[in-house]
Order: sequence, then C-alpha cells, then structure tokens
Amino acid sequence: MWTQTQILQLAPDAPTANKGRALASIGKWQTLRTDGNALWGECKGSGKLPYFVQIDLLNPAFKCSCPARKFPCKHSIALGLLFTQGSDGFMMEEPPEAVKTWIESRAKRLEKKIEKVDVELEKEIAEKIQAAAEQKAKTLDSRIQNIQDGLPELETWLLDTVREGIASIEKDAVRICEDIAVRMSDAKMKGIATRIREIPLMIGSSPNWIDKVTTRLGEIYLFINAFRQYENLPENLQEELKQTAGINIKKEEVRTDEGVLDNWLILGKSEGQDEVNPRIYFRKIWLWAEKNKRPAMILDYNFGSASFPNTYILGTQFKGELAFYPGTFQLRALVKTQGQTGGLVEFFPGYDDFEDFLLAYANAVSENPWLRSFPCVLSNVRPMIENDKLIVADKNAKMVNIESDKENVMGWKLIALSGGNSMDIFGEWTGESLVPLSACVEGKFVNLVN
Repeated sequence: MWTQTQILQLAPDAPTANKGRALASIGKWQTLRTDGNALWGECKGSGKLPYFVQIDLLNPAFKCSCPARKFPCKHSIALGLLFTQGSDGFMMEEPPEAVKTWIESRAKRLEKKIEKVDVELEKEIAEKIQAAAEQKAKTLDSRIQNIQDGLPELETWLLDTVREGIASIEKDAVRICEDIAVRMSDAKMKGIATRIREIPLMIGSSPNWIDKVTTRLGEIYLFINAFRQYENLPENLQEELKQTAGINIKKEEVRTDEGVLDNWLILGKSEGQDEVNPRIYFRKIWLWAEKNKRPAMILDYNFGSASFPNTYILGTQFKGELAFYPGTFQLRALVKTQGQTGGLVEFFPGYDDFEDFLLAYANAVSENPWLRSFPCVLSNVRPMIENDKLIVADKNAKMVNIESDKENVMGWKLIALSGGNSMDIFGEWTGESLVPLSACVEGKFVNLVN
C-alpha cells in the first residue's frame, strides 16, 4: 500500500500538498468509505454540498467534484493521506453506483485503449515505415553528411583550444563556446553543441575543473575520430554516435523493438531544469530489472513546464515490458506495457563491493565513452563524515565520495537514517562521486531528494 510520502509526491505542486495535509483530518469529512480497491468520501467545502472525492487504488487515479484545475487536487491528496494514516474513520462497504461506474468505465476504457492502441499502432507503424523509409534514409544521409562536413571546423577549434591552453578560454568562455556551438548546431550536431555550452559551467565549479574540461574535450575529440569512420562501424556504435551528435530517435520507433519483460523496481527520480536552457525541464526515472539485473532510465523532457504525462511512485514495483533505445550501452528506455503496481521495495539488489561497481562503470564507459548518466546501486554500505567530506564505506572498508551541499545536509540525513548501521543507497554516479537519490533502511524505502 502507498505511504504518505508517496501520496504527497503525486501532488502537482507544494501548495496543493500543504493544503492536502491540512484537509487530512476526519473532522473535515462527512463520510469516508473503502472496499479495498477504491476510496471515496465527502469533504466539506465552501458551498452547500460537500465535494465527492474518489481514488482508484488498483490503477492509480483520482477524481473530485471540486473545480480545481490541478490534479490530483487537495481533496484527493487529503483522502489518500487519511487512508495511509490508517484512519479509523473509513468504513468498509460496497461502493455506490457512481464509484462503481467510474471504476468499471476506467477499466473498460483502459482495456479498449490498450487493444485499440496495439492495433492502430501496429498499422500506423507499418504504414509509416513503408511510406517513409526512403525519405528517412535520404534525410539521415543528408544529416550525416552535414555532420561530417562540420568535423574539420570542430577539430580545428578543439586543437587550438588545447594548444593555447584550456585556461586561455577561462575569461571569455561563454562567448568562445557559444560561437562554435552555434556553428555545430548548424552542422546538425546539437548534442555536441550542448556539451560545448556546458564547458563554461564547469570552469571554476571545483578545484579540478581543468580536469573536467579536459575530459569533456577528450570526449569530443573521440567523437570526431569515431564519426569519421561512421560507415565502417557496427550498427550499435553508429546509433550511439547519432544520438551523441543529437539525431533523435522517435519513440514509436523504439517501441517497435523487442522489449525486456521483467519485474521493475522504481528506485529513484531526478528532475530539474536544463543548465544550458532553463526553459527545458527534464525528469529521469531510474528502474532496476529484478530478473535480468539491469538498470533502465526513463528520460522525459518538457518545454516551459515541469509537468510530465506518466506518474511513477518511488519505492514500488511493477511487471512490464521496457523497450531500450539502441546503442552500445543500452540504458534509456520506454515503457511498452505496464501491469498493476506491486508491493513496496524493501531492499536494493546492488553492489556491496565498490571494486565490482567501479568495474561495471568502467565497462559501461568502455562501451559508450559519451555516457552522461550511470546508476549506482549500493547494498550494505555505511555513510560517514571524514575530513568534512561525506563518504560511504563498503564491507571491505573501501570508500567513495558522496556529493552533498555545503552544509552537508545530505550527509547528516544519511547518517541519521543509518544510525551507524549498514544501509542500501541508490543514486547517480558522476565518475567521481555519488549523487544520492534514495535509500533503503531496515526494509523501508526513503526518497532522499524531497
């Protein structure tokens, strides 16, 4: 069953969550009912009639008679919180006709939608593939040619920067990087342009910023040399190079590939605004396949808003099929089919030896040198503060750094959660340190970012 934290995570914004907390009091509700599969109740409002609130527990959804435009509304959040609190105010009974009709209609629509989508999607994809195959090939060939035509200019800029010294761009980095980034965008290399625009953000960001910039330039130089041999490379490496350059793959194309069927643990979420373009919002949902023992990342972007189409409840699991984007190290994925949400995550099936994890990371980077995100699942590790730095130690007393803020809030949070004992930690590995996203302590899942 859901926890209060998970219910609050579903709120569209902080004010709605706070208002939901305020309404999570039995005295504000005239009725509270459940049949185990759904919740419903009447919440006192400003009008004569109370608001009728419904929650589908099997296929998470919310409905309320209030005029709110944000979903779930404060009344839905409050009803969910009351239920997770184990409130005695809920009475078991058969759902009224309105609730029964809503639940049944949702189930029928979902079933019909799945069937209809499957049929229409297969037909649409087949028609599009047949009709657009030649045009797509021509367009792709044209973009690849544009990229190859732009490589000499990119190489000249890179070698000049290295020859003159990386510190030479420090004072005017934004202008210097923006000039070449614009030209690379014109050469159909928007992905490379983004990596170049990120360089000014690295300058002065840490004591070893020169090493970080050098690594970034090395990645770009490797891309140049690899793309020059594009026609002679394996297909999976060609796909990786295209995505690194910025040639996007349509989601419907990814969904046509055979997926991975497994029980997927929802371990973490990171979201925010793009550093280069703050108008672009991103969300990364991190999953782990219980049977196949492999990670997956669902990456979504939205322009101008942090609202995303699908809801994923952290610390839960579901059976489903994921289709992975092509490449040398397949990590990004899409959900093809998703079954009913299962039980809670009670432990992380991760690495208890840092050497094993670092070897896995090294193998991933050897397959894809342009890898931007890598999941880190650690089991039975202990967080601690050493020399004012937050670290975690494995069973062999080997340590890695954990990224935290100046006040080490994350560090103290982890230490307080562990109580000096071992715990499981999940996060993103930067190549130097771990950015924690969630933890599992004594069988309890904890979201660390909210």
